[in-house]
Amino acid sequence: MSNNSKGQRLGNYICKVGYFDIRQQIVQPKRQRMQNGSYEMIGGKAEIFIYHSKAKMAGPFKTKDEAMVRAEKLITQGIKYSKNK
Repeated sequence: MSNNSKGQRLGNYICKVGYFDIRQQIVQPKRQRMQNGSYEMIGGKAEIFIYHSKAKMAGPFKTKDEAMVRAEKLITQGIKYSKNK
């Protein structure tokens, strides 16, 4: 078995704001079989997150603009990911 790519684990890359990456995860709608044999549609979703390297810093957001504003705010506050928290 192969490892999942970074795009599958973290989401697709959208843009960079300072040292943060804006990534979007998209889940497609699918059909699920019910116990009585009928099918039900489960809706998809699109969520946007802010990452510093592989660490999720904020999210989910509905739009790219919301995420960019939040990333700029985190930069002005000087927030960075650190393993030794």
